[in-house]
Amino acid sequence: VWGGFSVENPTLTRFFTFQFIMPIIILFIVILHVVFLLETGSRYSLGFNRDVDKIAFL
Repeated sequence: VWGGFSVENPTLTRFFTFQFIMPIIILFIVILHVVFLLETGSRYSLGFNRDVDKIAFL
């Protein structure tokens, strides 16, 4: 934003902090997504009946 010809300590500190924090945030979102998926169950949203594709083995 400020411009300049060299990358110095403040820029590197922000960049490395961003690289450290973003994977943690993404991991948290993925875990939250899986927890909600396990609690509510998956919905088949295309409108087809999924039971037709199942084969009864017993």
